[in-house]
This record gives sequence, C-alpha cells and structure tokens, in this order.
Amino acid sequence: MSGKRGFSLIEVMLVLTIIGIVATIAVPSFLQSKMTAREGTAVTTLRAVSTANMTYSLTKGYGNYAPDLATLEAVQLIDPVLGTGIKGGYTFIIGGGGTGVSTFSIGARPVAYGTSGVRSYYGDESHVIHFTTEDRAANSSDSPL
Repeated sequence: MSGKRGFSLIEVMLVLTIIGIVATIAVPSFLQSKMTAREGTAVTTLRAVSTANMTYSLTKGYGNYAPDLATLEAVQLIDPVLGTGIKGGYTFIIGGGGTGVSTFSIGARPVAYGTSGVRSYYGDESHVIHFTTEDRAANSSDSPL
C-alpha cells in the first residue's frame, strides 16, 4: 500500500482561512440582526406594558395607573420576566402612576448600549412611542416611531 491518508498541512490551512473569511463576513451581520430583533422586541414590549397599564387603570386601579412593573405583574397583566424590569436586552421603567396620578410614562433602554441596542424608547398614556439613538433615556420630545 503506497497511498497517502489524510490532508496535507496546506490543505488544512486553506480550509481554515476560508472559514475565517466567511466568519469575518457573517458574524457582524448576525450581531446586527440580533440587535435589530431586540429593538423590535423592546417596542412590542413597550406597547404591551402601555396596554397593561391602561387595563389596570380601568379594572384594578380605580382610574389610577400602576406605579411600577411589579404592580402589573402582581395582577397578572404582564409576565414575571418583564416584572423584573429587564427583558430581551432592555431595561424597562414605569414613571408616574399611583393614587391620584392620571399620567404614566414607560422607558426602555438597552442594558448594554451598542451591544443589546442603540435606541432608547419612551411611551406614555397617549400610546405614541418616541425613540432616540443617543446613549440616554428617550422622552416625549424625541422623534415618534
């Protein structure tokens, strides 16, 4: 038997180089897609919290909005993961609400700006969502979606 078995060093190096080039092209696109998906999830979650807060006001809050996410979770209007304030790479915070308060606001900021997202979002009882691409909390004067 005089046949050689296996691959030469040059063949292995060529395959590894091709894999490295493909990974260099694919990984940034994958990370950008993942960040875009997290931002979409944040908008959907913001809308869900806004609807839950309106429902709370009409059913459990006697005309008052919930003061925090834990209150919405306690009456089972949002899921327990969102009740912690962090979901899908974003931190969610409710402002306003409580006894005698007829307004509320909801903020969503990336946990790691530039990695989990590059947009911060803001919503309130008007159900209009505003966003900013700056590394700060969005507010009602920012651009609407």
